[in-house]
Amino acid sequence: MKAGQKERGTVVDASSRRREAAGLSLNFSHGGDREAFAAATGREPLDFSVNLNPLGIPEAVVSAYCEAASEVRYPDPCCRELTAALAEHYGLPAENILCGNGASDIIYRYFRAISPAQVLIPVPTFSEYPQAVAAGGGQCVFFPLREEEGFRLTEGILDVLSGKIDCLVLINPHNPTGRLIEESLFWEILKTARDRNIRVFVDACFMELTGTPFPYSEIIEEYPNVFILNAFTKTYAMAGMRLGFGMTADTDLVEKMRKAGPPWSVSWPAQKAGITALAEEAYLLEAVAMISAERERLMEALTSLGFAVIPSDANFIMFFSDRELVQPLAKEGIMIRDLNRETGLRKTGQTDSPEHETGGRTGAAGRAKYRYRIAVRNPEENGILLGALQKIVRE
Repeated sequence: MKAGQKERGTVVDASSRRREAAGLSLNFSHGGDREAFAAATGREPLDFSVNLNPLGIPEAVVSAYCEAASEVRYPDPCCRELTAALAEHYGLPAENILCGNGASDIIYRYFRAISPAQVLIPVPTFSEYPQAVAAGGGQCVFFPLREEEGFRLTEGILDVLSGKIDCLVLINPHNPTGRLIEESLFWEILKTARDRNIRVFVDACFMELTGTPFPYSEIIEEYPNVFILNAFTKTYAMAGMRLGFGMTADTDLVEKMRKAGPPWSVSWPAQKAGITALAEEAYLLEAVAMISAERERLMEALTSLGFAVIPSDANFIMFFSDRELVQPLAKEGIMIRDLNRETGLRKTGQTDSPEHETGGRTGAAGRAKYRYRIAVRNPEENGILLGALQKIVRE
């Protein structure tokens, strides 16, 4: 068992399990709410609702974290040593990098710093983006990813990049669909946005786990309007340590973002853990190989069980079902991500107001009753999930 992992099915309060399950909701605003799941079901979950590296936290990272935690000191408010390590790792000047308390901290700092009027966001999307835009005083313009186009981002996005848009959010690979943006389109989007003086926020938090090379330094050098987000959360399974970072050639923006949140936002143990994680090259290669094989296995199995599966390039899979799965899987001790209230994937009859949308949704996904996302975990855990789904389908 890897560091940080717990045994599935640990009983929290067996005597009150049924009573609590009847009285508490399993509709969580985010994935990974293990405490709420435990309170509702009386057991620790096998958590498929968050998309972390299936190998768990590297042992060396845990050791570095624990050693730093024993030091009696404040953290470096500028994360100098960590920033230098990131600069060397990505081939960038240290002044182009900002560290924060997880990816969400960086997201909120960014939109507070730029104070946009209108932000274009392909949907469905990570729920924090509309909230962060609102916190920065902006308004979202949604660009629907369509089922008949495989939920891929298309050239249609270029037509919407007008003078009214201040910023575009690109998640690559996209969350929750798992689709990578076609390379030629990605570069065309960056060029068009630069020519039209539109900022681009690129969320690359899942990129390393795809195994696809990503030209971080080239983007930063050629496109000063671009900000790239990444985090140790997914790549190294360091979710509880809260460590994210961003890159941009716009050093004025870096300083504005630094001032847009509290100081000492990154703990000293997290800084030391991040430095250690960057050296875990063999670990990352092993994870990418496992994810690739297990992703194919899961997509094939889900399809054979009758679910509508969206082809994924990432360490998670979005799929559609004719039956509700959250409750029956919870009875098996399994937690998945419920997407039914997400913007762009709402149930029939719901709307995406008060925000704007550039077009309607069509196809079976718009009519589907239930929508979910699952992580790609290790072979044994994925087998447990598939066994539970087979049981539910047979009932």
